[in-house]
Amino acid sequence: MLFYVFLYNAIIYSMKPHDRTIWILIGAFLLLFTGGIYYFTFGANSGVLSISSIAGGESQIVASEGSPSSFAYLSADKKSIISDGAVLLAVDDDTIFDFFKYKSNTCDAYNMTINLVGKKFCEDKLTFRSLVEFTSVAAASDHAKVGFTIRENEFGRTVVGIFYPWRKEKSVILLTGDDDDNEFLSFSPSGANFVYREGCFELACAFNIKNTETLGDMIDFIPPDADARGNYEFVRWISDNKIVYTLDEKEVEFTIPPPSVKMQLKQ
Repeated sequence: MLFYVFLYNAIIYSMKPHDRTIWILIGAFLLLFTGGIYYFTFGANSGVLSISSIAGGESQIVASEGSPSSFAYLSADKKSIISDGAVLLAVDDDTIFDFFKYKSNTCDAYNMTINLVGKKFCEDKLTFRSLVEFTSVAAASDHAKVGFTIRENEFGRTVVGIFYPWRKEKSVILLTGDDDDNEFLSFSPSGANFVYREGCFELACAFNIKNTETLGDMIDFIPPDADARGNYEFVRWISDNKIVYTLDEKEVEFTIPPPSVKMQLKQ
């Protein structure tokens, strides 16, 4: 590399002043052009992934702020879901705040009476924002749906929700109550379905799979061989209607029955 720099300088200084100016400008243009190609080829795609701890001792990969590897990612303070530098959803959005205020266990009459911090949490948005954060976020492949988990730090309870960025009405929907270990898990490959965890009791939790457009239940999934030790975990999607879970550290495939079959099974 140094050899070519010396050679370029020798050629430049052997030229007439007028020709030298032209070639200096050409060299500067080529340098900028080459640097731009390098940045957009390597630099712009070098987003960093961070591991964010979530309830239940698991981890989920969440794209760091500024990473183009994910459509949606958490802000540094975990108070916002960001896309391309803009806030898609804030943790104190009216729908989220009103849910906790009117429908959550955290803001029930008992907690409001005995807990002064809890009372402010339920009535004051600034206090609410300081005590609530997003703990995970996942976007569907079509970028039309974003799933998230919220945790309130007063009692450590979590809520699962789904967000439709392009909808004008009912764009934020909370799917669970505020309980221990609720968690949004992931979307299916096409984004047609999603899975989340709720209803945990003595380490055993339910996997709920829903359709992303209708929010209709595909199945409330608990592996038949599982017990209260909570010895199973959702692993991944194989397709929109097939998943893999682990049971006693062994991977098991499960095919989600179509709605007509599911209804027959429930009868």
